[in-house]
Amino acid sequence: MPRSGFIITALQPRPGREPVIHRIVTAIRRNLVAWLALFVALGGTSLAASHYIITSTKQIKPSVLKQLRGKTGPKGPRGEQGEEGAAGEAGTIGEEGTEGRGGEAGASGITIVARVRSAAPQATPTAPEASKKLAIADDPLTGATWTQGASEVDRLIGRVTISEPPLSQCSNNGGASDAFVELQLDGTRIGGGGIRNNGVNSETTTTRTIDWEGKGWLFEPSGNTSHTLTAKISDDCGFEGGNTGGHFTINSIEIDVLGVR
Repeated sequence: MPRSGFIITALQPRPGREPVIHRIVTAIRRNLVAWLALFVALGGTSLAASHYIITSTKQIKPSVLKQLRGKTGPKGPRGEQGEEGAAGEAGTIGEEGTEGRGGEAGASGITIVARVRSAAPQATPTAPEASKKLAIADDPLTGATWTQGASEVDRLIGRVTISEPPLSQCSNNGGASDAFVELQLDGTRIGGGGIRNNGVNSETTTTRTIDWEGKGWLFEPSGNTSHTLTAKISDDCGFEGGNTGGHFTINSIEIDVLGVR
């Protein structure tokens, strides 16, 4: 018998029984819920087998992750300043540094190496008319000796204060008289000063700067050298028939010696 005839014969119901196809449909209808549950169970297992849960961005490809990132949002407001942290522990003492180089030599300075002053006010002497020469007296000085160093240049500056008598007490042949102050360094004249009582009707006091020879400079000696200043004073009151009875007074002689090194 041909196969097609066999299939048809098999599907045909036997006497007293329902067809096969009818029984299959009836079985499906009665167990539809069970069939669906089985399908879902089998399908869910297959789905779980082909997918997994993502727990880290490292599991995503960089190219995909780049597409998932959005644009940077606007900058938020600045937060409040935090509390100051506790002070840290003191560090260890560092090693001692190397010694620095020596400094350059300082500039030369100026120092007062001597202050010469008259010991007390001193009246000028007057020569007798017969001699027609000036009478000269010493005016004692204090602090008048100092040592000039071999590499030292000294300069003398000073002033003299003199009181003048009126013409009625001191004149020269009917005219004004003069007072003289001579300063000597180591016995040689180095400077001086003077004043004339021209038009003076009462005692007057005047201060004058001392005029120095060579402007008072003492250049460097070949070695340390000691120096001494002395003062000589005089006047010509009554000279050649002038008025006498009064004298000039050398109130003070003040000299500073500046040392330049």
